[in-house]
Amino acid sequence: MDGLLDEFKPVHVRRGFPWVLTGCAGSEEHDLGILMVSRFLRRDGWYVVSLGANVPEPDFVFMATTSHAGACL
Repeated sequence: MDGLLDEFKPVHVRRGFPWVLTGCAGSEEHDLGILMVSRFLRRDGWYVVSLGANVPEPDFVFMATTSHAGACL
């Protein structure tokens, strides 16, 4: 995935589009799919907050309710 980063540089930043919070809750460690989606969203100008794999549910809820995820830029 790191080798593809240059291919997924943002083309532009979209104003008014929401931030997106991504991650794998609980004991889920298979994060390749969500990493791919995150890269495509970033390339389309979205701001992505990625928590990675194996995020405890309370931490995921905390980030979703206290971060700017879902807020408009």
